Amino acid sequence: MPVAHAPVFTLAVRGPDASVQLAASEQDAFDYFVYKRSLVNGGPYTAIGVSPTTFLDTNVLIGTTYYYVVSAMNESGESPNSTQFSFSLNAIPPSAPTNVFAAHYDGLLVVISACARDSDHIHHYRFKRSFTPGGPYNTVWLSTDCVFQDSQVSFGRTYYYVVSAVNPNGESLNSAEVSMMPIPEPE
Repeated sequence: MPVAHAPVFTLAVRGPDASVQLAASEQDAFDYFVYKRSLVNGGPYTAIGVSPTTFLDTNVLIGTTYYYVVSAMNESGESPNSTQFSFSLNAIPPSAPTNVFAAHYDGLLVVISACARDSDHIHHYRFKRSFTPGGPYNTVWLSTDCVFQDSQVSFGRTYYYVVSAVNPNGESLNSAEVSMMPIPEPE
């Protein structure tokens, strides 16, 4: 069996958390890919992992450009490296929470729900309130939970809420505004 030809990079995308998902393809028979990386354009490259399919590079820093190549191994040896592929993992804050809603329960209690997508790896939520539409908003609660119960409200007054999500890369934009006016429960 001859040594495999150089593989072709087919994918380099942001993976979960701070990682880079890599994939390659090869037409020849091979046993596994050797994924390699450098901080210098053109190498030298250091092997960072082997896999028969894809590889997740979890040892990366946000804002750093990495230069990747991949080779294929079979019983006859290692192929030449692929064409280099560069990738920079940029800091991406989470998306603004969507489907935010306010509900009124048990007299003087406003419940705000603002769960963001799990893929944004949310660290915590900032619940913000204003007495006027459009703000300015003051943060009234920080929580890892995406539901906030505001008991510091008065009957007959309208409250305006927005929520932002925070992950290690920063804070999202504010959600769409929701409002609620607590009213006394009928007796």
